[in-house]
Amino acid sequence: MFFPDADRNIFPVGPDNIAVGRVTEVGSSVNRFKLFDHVSCHTNCSETITLNEDSADLRRLPEGASWYAAVCIDPAVLALGAI
Repeated sequence: MFFPDADRNIFPVGPDNIAVGRVTEVGSSVNRFKLFDHVSCHTNCSETITLNEDSADLRRLPEGASWYAAVCIDPAVLALGAI
């Protein structure tokens, strides 16, 4: 609900961890993301994550957003669900 593409259904969200990083590679048919975009997603703990650009959990972070703010999305989603 805090992102421009909020009309996309991101629920249910799995009980994983939040990963924050930069896009380091994109396929030739990728349109939503470009190299070095700052992104976050729910995922298992691993150094490298490969996702389809249509993944509901993959979010581009607003310019200037910190990794700390991105990891707060998970508790916010849990609180929203509890309400």
